[in-house]
Amino acid sequence: MIETWRDIVGHEGLYRILSEGRVMSRYRRPEARGYIRKTYLDGEGYPQMRLVKNGVTAYYRVHYLVLLSFCGPRPKGHQCLHRDGDRQNVRFNNLRWGTQRENAADAIRHGTQVRGETNGRSKLTESQVITIKKLLATGHSLRSLGKRFGVDHTTIGAIKLGKSWGHLP
Repeated sequence: MIETWRDIVGHEGLYRILSEGRVMSRYRRPEARGYIRKTYLDGEGYPQMRLVKNGVTAYYRVHYLVLLSFCGPRPKGHQCLHRDGDRQNVRFNNLRWGTQRENAADAIRHGTQVRGETNGRSKLTESQVITIKKLLATGHSLRSLGKRFGVDHTTIGAIKLGKSWGHLP
């Protein structure tokens, strides 16, 4: 595939981007050459960069800039999806616009879905949930189990119904 530079939408004449995700800052003098900008990872592991226009600094994820410049504006209710599940692969042929539902389905397919203990907000461990399920089967109440494990009884109810931790036996 032949790589071509395109102006970044909204920053025309200032920054250009390749379909592989490299961004070039253009010098204002015609005889000078631009230079490739460095990216860094944001808190969620996505390549990000800072762009300045008219003295105003804005931070953008590189995959968004690639799709915006090579595919057009983001459709309402859509987000950037990575076909291979790799947040750092920002090549145009790996990206597409899609819905939150499609993104969630992709995460399951890629194995990148955050579930169970890998969810940073989880208050229970897998072994605790297995114990809770066994105790529920023997007739323990939601409230008593909630108190015992330090969570609300509605959390125990969600476990009982399979709405949370449904991937465990």
